[in-house]
Amino acid sequence: MVVVALTASCGARRTAVTTSEPSSAAQSTTIEPPDAITTTTLDTVAVASTTAERQPTCPAATAGDHEMSLTSGGITRTAVVHVPPGYAGSTPTALVLDFHGHGGNSRAAQRKHGFDAFADRDTVIVAYPQGATQLDDLPGWSTGAPGRDGGTVDDVAFTNDLLDALSRAYCIDSARAFVTGHSNGGAMTGLLACRLSGRFTAAAPVSGAFYSISGGCQPTRPMPIIEIHGTADGVVPYTGNDRLASIPEWLTEWSDRNGCDDSTTTAARTVWTGCTAPLEHLAVQGAGHDYPAGSADAVWEFFTRQGL
Repeated sequence: MVVVALTASCGARRTAVTTSEPSSAAQSTTIEPPDAITTTTLDTVAVASTTAERQPTCPAATAGDHEMSLTSGGITRTAVVHVPPGYAGSTPTALVLDFHGHGGNSRAAQRKHGFDAFADRDTVIVAYPQGATQLDDLPGWSTGAPGRDGGTVDDVAFTNDLLDALSRAYCIDSARAFVTGHSNGGAMTGLLACRLSGRFTAAAPVSGAFYSISGGCQPTRPMPIIEIHGTADGVVPYTGNDRLASIPEWLTEWSDRNGCDDSTTTAARTVWTGCTAPLEHLAVQGAGHDYPAGSADAVWEFFTRQGL
């Protein structure tokens, strides 16, 4: 449960939301709640029978990076939010969440994955959540990794809370929310496809470590997915191991969930057919566990086809 008071969506009355822009001296900007939705009174003779429509009003935000802080599950959590230059605060805007890998951080993912350039071009908000400290004293996501994930942090609940916070701090189009991540962040992406399918339009795990999910994977609807993985990944083996399903096995499970009939492979890309939701896989030949070259392009292109 979020402790930060955020109680309205785009176009409705808001409580104060605090965000900050990183700088040498930490500064915060408080967005005050409007006293009321402002409407314009038009001359009845000039407009004749035309009815003036109330336009949505969302908080203004300058282009660039902002830090968001909220309380979820009793602990303070953060995310870096990149706002594109075209963000107007009056038009519902698409959102992408990008989860960093184990031992990484939100800033590193932002630099390494390169989504900001696409976001600036297409006017999309990108949020980079920060993982909590795990049992090995490194930041990451609770996805069931043995010996590392103590189960004390509910990152699915945090993601749900973060989506709520973002929807109140910015004008977010809830029908165009997408999720991606690398390694442990890819595992988190896969977990969210199972647990929060009603809140995301599509998912794109990259080099994900897909451990068995307690209670199984039970999405509320078919989920559009593209999975990207290096065939020479030595950290999360493409062929799996005694703790991890192989990538083909994981994809077969999603093929069943999405009701696919068959698949066709052209070069390194596999596309399933007859599905109730798109399912694709990009096997990057010879690539290891580092973020495979071209992954961001493939993720963004897939998201675009799903309505980004």
